[in-house]
Amino acid sequence: MKLLAEVLLLLSLGLSGRAEVVVTPEQFGAVGDGKTSDWIPLQKALAFCASAVQSHVLPNGKESGAGLKEKSHQSNAWCRIRFSKSYLSGPLIINSSRTTLDIAEGAKLAMFSKKDYEAACPQTACPFISTSTGEGCRTIYPNPHSPTDGYKVCHSDITVTGKGTIDGASTWDPSSWWLCARLQLKKNCWRPILTFFTGVHRLTV
Repeated sequence: MKLLAEVLLLLSLGLSGRAEVVVTPEQFGAVGDGKTSDWIPLQKALAFCASAVQSHVLPNGKESGAGLKEKSHQSNAWCRIRFSKSYLSGPLIINSSRTTLDIAEGAKLAMFSKKDYEAACPQTACPFISTSTGEGCRTIYPNPHSPTDGYKVCHSDITVTGKGTIDGASTWDPSSWWLCARLQLKKNCWRPILTFFTGVHRLTV
């Protein structure tokens, strides 16, 4: 993949410190008109970030609350997906550390309509944007809320930023999420969670 080759070239230049890869949904086929489903292109963008980041995660040393110690000559890849238009999507999973969703002013990341979202994610309360355990989880000690225990960390340095909008597609229309779940207008009526982040060390929203 040409894009990945360019990224690997950038990271092989001996850069010290932070090297960030910036991509757009359009590079993966997104239309960005707010009407066409961009779900698959957005999934591809997130998969690319996971590949770019995880290919350069070389943990070395003792785990601590500050994260993994790494050799000084190793470059840590960061990945930023920059949203500048309006995108319609099903559920999205961030499965890599050092990943940023950058939603620019005027841009929108919107959930499918209720009918389409339920088809894409039929389980109750399926989150729109969430994290996974794609990198594998570790336990860090101590847990500040329970000093004798640790806490699970699966990812580090995940950011959602920008002056744009994440739209949960909820309105006062009876066919929308809110009234259906609030008033239980039909059996098993539910609404998804807009964002759900778990096991993340250094989360910024």
